Amino acid sequence: MIHNLLGEWVFDLVYYFIILLGILLLVISVVYIFLVYKHVKERNWIEKRKSYWENLLKDYEEGNIEKKHLIKKLDYKNEYLRDYLIEQARKEGFNRGVLRDVYIECGYLLEDIDRLKSKKWYKKAQTFSVWKHLRILTNDRYVVYHLLSQNNEVRLAALDLLTIHRHPILKKKLEDIFVFYSTHVDYYLNVKLMAAEIPVGGLEQLIRSDNHRLKKTGVILLGREGEKDSIDILKKFKDEPEDIRCEVVKSIGRIKSIYGLDILKEMKKDDSPRVRKEIAIALGKISHADSFEELQKVSTQERTDDIISILHELVNDENTEVRLNAFLALTNLGKKGREKIEDYRDEYPGITKEALLKSFSGGVNFDTI
Repeated sequence: MIHNLLGEWVFDLVYYFIILLGILLLVISVVYIFLVYKHVKERNWIEKRKSYWENLLKDYEEGNIEKKHLIKKLDYKNEYLRDYLIEQARKEGFNRGVLRDVYIECGYLLEDIDRLKSKKWYKKAQTFSVWKHLRILTNDRYVVYHLLSQNNEVRLAALDLLTIHRHPILKKKLEDIFVFYSTHVDYYLNVKLMAAEIPVGGLEQLIRSDNHRLKKTGVILLGREGEKDSIDILKKFKDEPEDIRCEVVKSIGRIKSIYGLDILKEMKKDDSPRVRKEIAIALGKISHADSFEELQKVSTQERTDDIISILHELVNDENTEVRLNAFLALTNLGKKGREKIEDYRDEYPGITKEALLKSFSGGVNFDTI
């Protein structure tokens, strides 16, 4: 009898547990369906609003609606509008000036400035990132102050924003910028500062520095395409340590001017294969189609012969990489380059064949390799 009662009790327990489990699963299913429905409904509503905002912005861009009427119709209190404007700025869906005007008129800039007072670094970095896409720098003191922030991410975000605006404060803060960072981020810093297009005169505090790292940075930043004024300054660094000599040659290559040939001519017998390799690459950049027109204007014969003369020595270099890049550079010199490549057909059959093929197909753009 006891066994029967115990069996009935276990059966009832299992029975009620199954019922409760079924009810629980039913409740979960109902909740899940409701949330999915709510999410889909909200997404559809957002997409409709985005389409509505897009049409309004187009009308404003085309001058069919005044700014004050636009702001009213946009429903600027809508929590999604700010994100939509930022999204369009990132995608470059509209003129940035239009998006910036709307963003400021809706009061979002004031909210951003309040966000900069936060102690949380990511809010500051996020704000500068938004301003970067919208090209906002209404009051630069907020950004300049954070250029020397204690937080890496905030400093980099501030630097990114200031370089986009090519802010003149950068040339005054160059040394300070590098003090806060290890050498591991020098490449990033150099790329950003290159984009800032700091005038040659503004780089003096770097190139005159006794600090090897800063001097090297100055040499790198002198190498901006078309910046011929840098060439006379770069001559002063051709006797520096190997890494700086390499940067001198790279900078001449980036400038892409035949006026840098004299320095390359002087340095062609450099002891370092790294430097000689960079000379071959620099000559390839100078003689590429983008620069060759300038080469022909100055002197059809003499300067072309100068390039071929230097490459002739580099083609015979003991270092494989130097020879390879010298051959590739010759591909940019048309018929004269091919004639020189042909001279080495027996000695280097493989590389000369490849170089000739590249020459007939327009040469090599060293900026892409």
